Amino acid sequence: MFRLSEAAVAFAKIDRISDDATPALDKFLRNLSQRHYLPPSAREGRADLYSIETVCALRLAQRAAAFGIDRVALDALLRFLHSAPHLPTRFRQGDGVSIGLTRIEEAVERARAGEDFAVGLTLDAHGRVEPKAWFPPDILTDEARSILVDIAPAAGPDAAFRLDAGRLIRAVLAVLDEK
Repeated sequence: MFRLSEAAVAFAKIDRISDDATPALDKFLRNLSQRHYLPPSAREGRADLYSIETVCALRLAQRAAAFGIDRVALDALLRFLHSAPHLPTRFRQGDGVSIGLTRIEEAVERARAGEDFAVGLTLDAHGRVEPKAWFPPDILTDEARSILVDIAPAAGPDAAFRLDAGRLIRAVLAVLDEK
């Protein structure tokens, strides 16, 4: 579990931000955590504690906000990351049942395995902005690949914003796993 101040120090180290500029980054992360869906996992005194997955989601949010993604789209992206897909492909065990991983849990798992992938937002032909994860397929047979090609939509999105999530998450893990 990590405090926002620890996340700020880690992000500053990754971005090579000076010690003088770290308090501004800390304030920016606090603003993000107050305005968006970044649920704390626990409390220690008056401080919220965040899971490694939520810290990684915060890093993605920080980079998207720095790019200029608006508040509504950023919140949609964070809610998407903290939800499980309708048909999850990866699971964890919990009280005798298999629970589908949220997209951010899956992203951290894939990043730890060294996979490259992206998350972001797409804009369709009707002007809808939708969050998306571009995970590589786990294992696809030739038959499964041909079925996916047959059901794939003919046209892609009009525009896409992609975060190099695999690389960004691996950088966070490298710094925070030292602790």
